[in-house]
Amino acid sequence: MGIPTPNPTYLQALDGSTWLLSVNNSGQATTTPLTPPAGVSALPWVELNDIVSGATRRLVVMPCPSVPTGTQGQLHSDLVTPLVSGLPTQLLVSAPNAVVYYIQYASGALQSGLALPASASCSTPISTLALNVLQRLEEDLPPDGPVFWNLQFEVYTALAEAMNELMLLVGRPTMTVQSPLNLNPNSVWQQLPKGLLAITDIYGPQSLLRKVSLFSLDYEQASWGSDWQNDNSSYGPVRWCGLGSTMFVVHPATSTPQQVTINAVQYPIAENWPYNGTETVPFEHHFYEALEIYACVYLRTKEAGAELQNALPMLVEFYQIAKRMSEIQDRRDPLVFSKDFGVPLGVNQIQRR
Repeated sequence: MGIPTPNPTYLQALDGSTWLLSVNNSGQATTTPLTPPAGVSALPWVELNDIVSGATRRLVVMPCPSVPTGTQGQLHSDLVTPLVSGLPTQLLVSAPNAVVYYIQYASGALQSGLALPASASCSTPISTLALNVLQRLEEDLPPDGPVFWNLQFEVYTALAEAMNELMLLVGRPTMTVQSPLNLNPNSVWQQLPKGLLAITDIYGPQSLLRKVSLFSLDYEQASWGSDWQNDNSSYGPVRWCGLGSTMFVVHPATSTPQQVTINAVQYPIAENWPYNGTETVPFEHHFYEALEIYACVYLRTKEAGAELQNALPMLVEFYQIAKRMSEIQDRRDPLVFSKDFGVPLGVNQIQRR
């Protein structure tokens, strides 16, 4: 069952201009100056309830003062107090390529991602998988157990680590997060926000920042020199690159406080350790066995000795499942993302020689 095309949402700014709320083909929430058709009214705001905190957030559009009027709108959110119960948590919008995305708030951050049909949505909490893990470990189930492993601090954590490992191996699922980020002024070194695996795009106040590499900053210098770490500008950065797993670089550094918008891939479970068991497993159900197997191996490292040795073949089985799932997902991708219209492309298997 597919997803019906959602009705367009138009927002009206305080200056009277109207904007179409949508996403671009990369999944980033954006606004386009557009007058609604006859019979359709523009809304002053859209209210959504945060999927994590439950707070009510009001999404509005504000004209950007740094560009000509009517050419770019900035999305802005306000916290509504007291919260309004019963509001939706997601708003469906269409990209120019007709792909349907959702927009939602999670812990105050504006997120966007591919919308799934109701039959394919994920609703299984990690507490369900935790019971299967305990059975594999021959451990007592709640409420009498577990005895040897702590359910919240160890079993839930093992499942979260299993999801991290599986996402890195298979490359799916990926949760696109869009969030404002305040840059540290007078420094090219920036800290990656917690809960994010990697940044994919950075949007400055004027335009998209160009993605480069640390190698190009050091050795392929154009308008900068070898001392690029000391460059700063009142206009803010024009390029960026990743740096390890916890930092990234912007160049030149901004000499004044500046806010940018980042598109990033977050971890399967938000960073709110210790977990309470209600966190949703974002994988499809045929991945559950692999997650449970990895969690068992992860937990048996605590026992060491013969128990750990017996668990190592399970780790091999986990990697075999991940390899098979990667092949299946790779064959499905050309049916979803293709450079040819209506013609699926095959997968060229690369064999190691």
